[in-house]
Amino acid sequence: MSGTVVVIDDGGPLGIVFGSPVASVAGFFTYLVPLTMMAYDASGSPLGAVVSSFASNSALSGDPGSHPNELLALSFPGIASVAITGDPAGGSFTLDDLEYVGAGGAAVPEPATLSLVALAAAGLALRRRPLR
Repeated sequence: MSGTVVVIDDGGPLGIVFGSPVASVAGFFTYLVPLTMMAYDASGSPLGAVVSSFASNSALSGDPGSHPNELLALSFPGIASVAITGDPAGGSFTLDDLEYVGAGGAAVPEPATLSLVALAAAGLALRRRPLR
């Protein structure tokens, strides 16, 4: 879990639309109210949903037995979009380490992770160049 790059529900539910259908979506959530993550197909028909295990899992005031960063995941063929709903007014959850699996089965991490991997690869390539 990165802890530095998170998404919040600023102003209302969070919607994610994929460029091409995916097979699964997952992320770690810290929330103040119960969450629902709903998957939709390309026509907008619901495929299924997952609901948070607690009413709140924040570090200071979460429900007994809860822990921040609860994993919520959905797996259905043909997920075109997801909607994540907490408080309808927003400001009720953070999402960290979003990951989805494309139709081909390869996991795609959040963009910040991809950037770090690319930066590390570029650094290694430059390091291996001979000095003149």
